[in-house]
Amino acid sequence: MPTHGRVMTNGDSKLAIEQGIRIERGTTRIWEHQREMVRLLVAGWRVVDIAKHLGVTPQTVTNTKNSPIIQRQIAIMQGAADAEALDVAIEIKNMAPRALEVLSDLMENSLKDTVRANCAIDILDRAGYGAPKKIEAVVAHLTADEISEMRARMHEAMTEEAINDK
Repeated sequence: MPTHGRVMTNGDSKLAIEQGIRIERGTTRIWEHQREMVRLLVAGWRVVDIAKHLGVTPQTVTNTKNSPIIQRQIAIMQGAADAEALDVAIEIKNMAPRALEVLSDLMENSLKDTVRANCAIDILDRAGYGAPKKIEAVVAHLTADEISEMRARMHEAMTEEAINDK
């Protein structure tokens, strides 16, 4: 704390220490916010959601995200997460033969037909012989006249159905 040419008193020292503690606490709070922002960014949260969650502006989150220091930290954390995911994938791959043995054993030796059938379906599905999963989408762009014509046909069909039901 500047003394502006005067001698610091004991009270000035205490005030300087208190302000230093307040500044340190404020800095700690900012760092905690930044750490949480980084954690949430790595977890895939959107900037606006992070801002809302932490009670800051989206611009604050964006500024933090674009900081070179934070970008390095995010890269490190993403690398660690990727390595962990890879470890899990390797562990699953190593367990796969045993899991196949369990499924095969259940398929062959289970007393319940449904268990055997589900095991067979699972094995076939994982081998690429599962039921086809085909989704077809039709997109049509209709003019106002075509929509009017369709409404008229629908109205006519509904009227005929009502007459036939009587």
